[in-house]
Amino acid sequence: MARSDKGKTHKFGRDFYIKRYGAIADHIIKYRKTHRKGLPWSTAYHNIYGRCNIPTTNKYSFYGGRGIRCLISISELKETYIRDSAWMLKHPSVGRINHDEDYCLANIRWQEFRTNRTGRPKGS
Repeated sequence: MARSDKGKTHKFGRDFYIKRYGAIADHIIKYRKTHRKGLPWSTAYHNIYGRCNIPTTNKYSFYGGRGIRCLISISELKETYIRDSAWMLKHPSVGRINHDEDYCLANIRWQEFRTNRTGRPKGS
């Protein structure tokens, strides 16, 4: 087991992440330290799934209630994460290209959270 800076033992060391994720290993390590759970694409998937499929979720009426479905898997989100170089973004977020269509591989992209939230880049 690897040791952290504070002397606590943690299950996976940097070598594990490099072997498993290659070029994006440092980003994954930083993300896991910051968010303490999951991987960026799995966290995004669970949020998307909840908005589209669980009526008790507070945003269901804007997504599942409008007929927006979650047609992607965690592995497809990981694929798009790498395709869109999302590890280079400060706060990566999944957005739909056409907001009236479902979450599917052809209709999603990773972008900055601020751009995704407002629909336009800051300052424009």
